[in-house]
This record gives sequence, structure tokens and C-alpha cells, in this order.
Amino acid sequence: MNRSRPEMAGSLVAAGIAVAAGMFLFELSKQVLYPHITIWVSHFVTISFTAVLTVLAAYLVGRKLAALNVELAADIEERKRLEELRRRSEEELLTSEANFRSLVQNAPFGICRSSADGDRFLMANPALVRILGYSSEQDLLRLRLSEDVYVRPGDRGIIAAAAAQSDRFEVVADWKRSDTTPIKVRITGRKMSEPQSGENILEAIVEEITDRLTLEEQLRQASKMEAIGRLAGGIAHDFNNLLAVILGHAELLISPKHQEIPGHKNAEAIQQAAQQAASLTAQLLAFSRRQVLQVSVLDLNQVIGQTGSMVRRLIGEDVEIRTHSASNLGKVKADPVQLQQVILNLVANARDAMPQGGTITIETANVELDAEYTKRHKDASSGPWVMLAISDTGVGMDQETVAKIFEPFFTTKGLGTGLGLASVYGIVKQLGGLIYVYSEVGQGTTFKIYLPQVSEPLAEEQIADPVLPEAQAATETILLVEDAADLRTLTRHFLELSGYSVLEAGASPQAVRTADQHPGTIHLLITDVVLPGESGPTLALSLTSKRPEMRVLYVSGYTENAIVHHGLLDPGIRFLQKPYSRDALIRKVREVLAARNLE
Repeated sequence: MNRSRPEMAGSLVAAGIAVAAGMFLFELSKQVLYPHITIWVSHFVTISFTAVLTVLAAYLVGRKLAALNVELAADIEERKRLEELRRRSEEELLTSEANFRSLVQNAPFGICRSSADGDRFLMANPALVRILGYSSEQDLLRLRLSEDVYVRPGDRGIIAAAAAQSDRFEVVADWKRSDTTPIKVRITGRKMSEPQSGENILEAIVEEITDRLTLEEQLRQASKMEAIGRLAGGIAHDFNNLLAVILGHAELLISPKHQEIPGHKNAEAIQQAAQQAASLTAQLLAFSRRQVLQVSVLDLNQVIGQTGSMVRRLIGEDVEIRTHSASNLGKVKADPVQLQQVILNLVANARDAMPQGGTITIETANVELDAEYTKRHKDASSGPWVMLAISDTGVGMDQETVAKIFEPFFTTKGLGTGLGLASVYGIVKQLGGLIYVYSEVGQGTTFKIYLPQVSEPLAEEQIADPVLPEAQAATETILLVEDAADLRTLTRHFLELSGYSVLEAGASPQAVRTADQHPGTIHLLITDVVLPGESGPTLALSLTSKRPEMRVLYVSGYTENAIVHHGLLDPGIRFLQKPYSRDALIRKVREVLAARNLE
């Protein structure tokens, strides 16, 4: 459709030639064919013919010019369209570049290019600058990765080896920040050629996974400790039944009326060994968080003060004790006896770590755990806590030892049971607290315990239980429910020696039938918490609905939240921990019955 200016000129020339040719033909015809026509007629005809030809030429030229104008307008519109397309393409390119730049510059992960040998950064985004703790990209471009970034210089070859095996790679490496703090990073990248130079380079995305790996390890450790705790708690529960029988019969053999019987001293040795075994099972229960705690609101500084004399007897003269107690220390809810046990166990552990003497520091403080701390410790929650720290200047431990320090039966001493720190761990966890250990070889060790602050008022000083008078010919009837036959027989014997009438059963259905068949009053139900089929608490609810005057005493090696919520006694619950002695049993029975008589 488009036509050039030379074509237009050619059209005009053609029109002129046509006019000239017409005039020539007219003159020729006039002279040859009409010589007699007068001059004026000749002029008229000439002018008329010329006018016709001129009009015809103008018409032809006008058509050409109109077509040319259309073509020029179309050409202008096409140019405008192409210019608009070019402008849009440039805008889209600029937008795409800006989006890509924003994606790289604002990405939460590090993005970089490095030389093919992986020892120089060629480009780094702000996230990578932040991960490595520097101020600008230029700082990173000056680094040698093998010396300034990798913890171990030889590890730089890990990426080179991965890139050599495949164009795409993913590795986990140990890097260090500008302040030499070690971090774990996951590097995902590819090998490519630079378009301009053709040089091989590496492009990578770097993700810091230090916190994630720490949390995963904490989860694995917690799961392992929970599994070990369940096993230990189950063993301790069954073992307590056996120990109760051993201790009970030994107690009968060493009673005053049997002192002249041969083997009396042997019975005492049996009792001592069984008591030591009972102490071990108590520690197992503490570790497994299945012991019963009697908590109250405490001032931790007061508990430390009350433990001071025991601590001084525990350590040698070559060990110095320093105490730093925070003023206005927040209150905690804990079992004071168990809390003292925690302090004594940690002090004993610190003493053993300083064979040549040293310093033990006991410190308390109010702390506020923030979101950053709870991010690194999955079991922590933000808010106010009370901290107890016990530090020593001993030999310290490596990280492999630290990872196992709370496991039951693990010990670095070669002596002992390896249950001291395990029981500390269990007690703290059962109180809803946190415990962490920090140690370096040759630099000593610090145990930090965090207990939740409470706003409740301090518990009043507990009044010692009054000494109950000796029973005067006990006449009460007791229903004893225990699935362990040997222990049931022994317990019945203890009760009958004190004058009580005893009905017994090995399971809940038998106990219900026995109670239904007994015509008189049943003053007390003594039942194990865990029974075949229906549990002890369920049995107690069933019987007390029929006999509201009957009181209940629960016994168990441990309680799986049946009557104890998270190891804390429910209000009004009477409980006796296995294994128990005859004196402990009779005293508890008399206490429950005496409370009944006072109501």
C-alpha cells in the first residue's frame, strides 16, 4: 500500500506527457485533415481540447494524491503502533528487572554467586550479608570463603565436589559469622556458565538452619528422655511392690520380740539393702516424673537458706560456697523437699567435678524470657521466670557428655548410680520448669533452672502433724484392695497386728461383692490406684456412693494422673507412697480415721 515520492513524480510526468501528446495530435489533424478551418476555430478547439486533457490529468493526479495521503496516514499509524509496542516492552523489561531485583534483595534467604572453585563471592544479597554478620555486600566480596566463612577450611571442597557430580546440588555446611560464631547452613545451587565470558560460576541459595537443627535435637532428646522415663517408671512401680514385701517382712523379723532369734542381724542387713533399693526407685520415679509432689508457694531464697547447713556438710573444706540472691525474688510453686533435693544433687555434682577444690556459686534472679529465647528452646514460653544457677570451677565437660548428662545410669565418675542428675531433670520438668547445662572442658559447668513465677501469696509455715496417741484396741473395719497377693497378705498382717478388722480383695469386682456382703460398717477403703480392670479411684466412687461414711486411702508406686494431676495431689486426697513400712502405714490409717472422726 505504501508508495514513495519518486512514484508520485512519475505519475505527474506521465500526465504531462499525455497532455503534450494530445496537443500534438490535435495540431497534426488540423493541418492535414482540416486546413480550411479558420484560425479562431482552431484556437477554440485547441483550448477546449487542452482543457479536457488538463481536467483529465488533474483527476488522475488527484486520485494519486488521495491514495498517497491514505498510505501516509497508515504509515504514521504503524509507526505510532510500533513506538507504543517498543515503549511497553521497555516498561515491562524495567518492571521485570525491578521485581527480580526486589526478589533477590528482599529474599529471607541468602542468594549469591561465587567463583567455580567456591572460594570467592561474586555477588551477595542483603540476607546473606545479615546471615554472616557483615555490614555490606562489599565486605563479603573481599572474603576468602575457605578462611573467612567455613569453620574448617577444607570444607570448601564439599561444594566443589557436589557441583562436579551434578549441575544442581544441595549440601549442609558449617560456616562462621564475622564474630566467629559457628552456624549451620543449607546450600542449594547450580553450576552455570557466564553468558558473556563463558566462565563457570556457582549460583546458590543459602538458608541458616542452626535454630531448626537445635530444636530438632531438643525434640529428639525430649522424646528419648520420655521413652526412658516411661520404662524407668514402669520398672520402679513393679519393683516397689516387691520392695514393700521385702521391707515389711524384714521389719517383722527385727521387731523387739524377735531380737533373740538367730538371723536377726541378717534381717537388719536385708532391710538396709531394701531401703537403698527403695531410694533408687524413688530417684527413678523422680526422673520419670511419676512421683507425688506436695507443692506450695515458696521463696527460693528461703529454700536455699534452709539448705545451707546440709550443703556445708556435703562439701569439703577445700570448696568455697558463694551465694548471690536476688532481692525481690519472684515466688514459685514447688515441693520444698524435692527442691532441696535438686540443690543438694547439683552441689554434690559440682563438688565431684573439683577434686582439687574450687568455688561453687549459687545464684538466683528474676528473668524475662523473650521471643528470641523461646525460639531457640522449644519447651520454653515467654514471660517471667525465676532462675536458679549453680556453677563450679571444675573440670568441665565436652558436648558429647553434656548431651547425655541427664540420662539415667549415665555417670562420668565410675562410681554411683548415675541417677542424681536424672532425678533433678525429672523434678524440674514435673514442676513445669526448664533446666539447661553449659560447660566447657577446663572451664567449669553451670546448671540453670527456670521455674515459672506465680503471683499467689507465700504458703504459711506448716504446722507439724501432732503425735497421735497409741491406738487403744482399734475396732474399725478396713477393706484392703491390692492385686499383688504377697503385698496384700503382708499389709493385712500389719493392720491386724494393730487391732483392725480387715476385709481383702484382689480386684475391683471382688471388692464390690465383699462390700455388698458385709453387714456392718466399713470405716476405711485402702486401695491400689492401678488395678486390673476398674481402677482404684473408680472403685472408690462406686463404694462411697453406697457407703458415704467410708473414707479412702490410696497407695501406689506411681500414679498415671489417676488421682494425681501432673504429679500434684488433688485436694482432699489421702495418699501413701509404696514401699511403706508398718509404722508409716498405721500412722497414715490413724490419720485418715482421725480426720473422719473430727468431721
